[in-house]
Amino acid sequence: MKVFSFTTARCFVYFLLLSSIGAIEQSNSPAFANAACSDPVGRVYQTNNVGVSKGRLICNNERLQIRQSSTVPQIEVFCFASGRKKMFSNSLIVSSVQGCGSPKPIRSVRFCPTNNGLVCDIPKGGETTQNALRLIEPYGRAVIATPESLSWTPIERVNHYLVQIEGKEVQWQQTVSQPSVQLPSNLPWKFGNAYQITIAAYTNQGKLVTARQTVVNRLTKAATQEISEQADRIQRFNSNNLDEAVALDLTNLYLSQGLLNEAIQALNLRIQSGSQNPIVYRVLGDVYLFAKAPRLAKSSYEKAIEIANRKGQVTEVAAARSGLAALQQLPSEYQRL
Repeated sequence: MKVFSFTTARCFVYFLLLSSIGAIEQSNSPAFANAACSDPVGRVYQTNNVGVSKGRLICNNERLQIRQSSTVPQIEVFCFASGRKKMFSNSLIVSSVQGCGSPKPIRSVRFCPTNNGLVCDIPKGGETTQNALRLIEPYGRAVIATPESLSWTPIERVNHYLVQIEGKEVQWQQTVSQPSVQLPSNLPWKFGNAYQITIAAYTNQGKLVTARQTVVNRLTKAATQEISEQADRIQRFNSNNLDEAVALDLTNLYLSQGLLNEAIQALNLRIQSGSQNPIVYRVLGDVYLFAKAPRLAKSSYEKAIEIANRKGQVTEVAAARSGLAALQQLPSEYQRL
């Protein structure tokens, strides 16, 4: 099965993430206050130029003043739109075509059919609001490694589920009574291939209630290695009190490749480390919303509002409430996920 390309896939949360990064640094990092902005396109990770400081945000349409020196002046910028680093050695506008690219806000929630590069779920035999079977985990339809487990929406009055995975060198199935299954550790998902997951729900009498087919893609080996190297670079970039910003850099990296699982993990790890920044919770809500997990999104938004109210951050209260309002735009079949 031919792998689906996620090169152009972008989440609707992308613009919100860029605004969040600027907001975090504007409120929490005096060292970077001059570089704070509401629409950053990247961050300086390395520099040998005295005019551009390491860790500095690059704002949309900003022209870098790279000063001449005895050596060739260069800066390395992590571009949020592409999730990749880029070197600059002259006064290019980093958000221009030659640079990182401008942020493109996509504020609406889209569902299949769609042109944003995501693969649709395909129902078999029709479905109703009560019997909407959908794959929940892995979140998104691209993975770096073989998933450890699958989970899906439970269906009422169902006795068991038949789970099948088909693809290159993989023909696997198992019957389970619960809406989840652990996958064998030796299941050989190959780099750069797509795998079709079919979940069918049956009654006690063996009658098919509903079924769903979903395509999940494992990234190519080269793409996986590049993402891993970029993630390591971001994690090594320790800018004192910018832990939240680093988590959001990782989130941008993963979202640029359609890796919702990894984006969610990066934000949850920061929360588990004790973050009390409402922006982190609100962005996690945004990603859950895009992943069509509204219950988890709602919980994250509500936590963001609680913290923001306590800290008097009215802008974040409004942003999280906007996320809650977006939940109401979801089709009724998603409300129970």
